[in-house]
Amino acid sequence: MFCSNETIKLIYKTRSLLLAIFFILLYVISGFAQKELLDEQQKYMDSLITLSYDLESKGSYKEAFELNLKTLQIALNKKDDYYTSLAYGYLGYDFFNQGDTIEALKNFKLAHSHALELGNPSLLANTYGDLAGIYSAYPGKMQLSLE
Repeated sequence: MFCSNETIKLIYKTRSLLLAIFFILLYVISGFAQKELLDEQQKYMDSLITLSYDLESKGSYKEAFELNLKTLQIALNKKDDYYTSLAYGYLGYDFFNQGDTIEALKNFKLAHSHALELGNPSLLANTYGDLAGIYSAYPGKMQLSLE
């Protein structure tokens, strides 16, 4: 049994179309899998940040500090500017509450730079508030910020 040239062309076109559909579906499915993984990591970082806030409000600064460092490590590895900014901000408060304003200021500035990279208005507003808070708590530092 022989097929005409038209039938052979139709078979090749159909096969090519099916292969293209297969690869498109594979690409879409892998994208959903990656998004689900990122969502899980973001949920984990959210839980770390929330727990650190609760611990810090209860005076457990060391435990909060360790959770914020863990969040920062994950965020930096994932190149996630949002959580990197949050973690630096929380670390800033960890240092501030322990009286280390120099490290607090460094962390608040790092939080601000990552918020700028991301361009998230609410995150930027938070970082400006953090910087204003440390400058208002120590008026001498305000003059440094103006220079």
